[in-house]
Amino acid sequence: MPMSQARATLWEKEVGKLDTEELISAIEKQPAIWNSAINEYSDKIAKRNAWSNVITGFFADFAEKSPEDKRVLGKCLLLLLFVYSFN
Repeated sequence: MPMSQARATLWEKEVGKLDTEELISAIEKQPAIWNSAINEYSDKIAKRNAWSNVITGFFADFAEKSPEDKRVLGKCLLLLLFVYSFN
């Protein structure tokens, strides 16, 4: 399946159903993602763990997904945030 189809399929099945406000709230609870004034912001492991906490909060089966699906879901979430920032 071409990447664009894989992304569209995951979007339809999972990402498109997310509440953007809930996603932003979940990210706000993880300062390692957004607060450049703390040490964890520069810590790649802390930041990866924070993103993992956000993602698994929305996708309980995230750990069982293929590496490609994980990557695509992560990119879709970032795209969702990007689009939301212009509204």
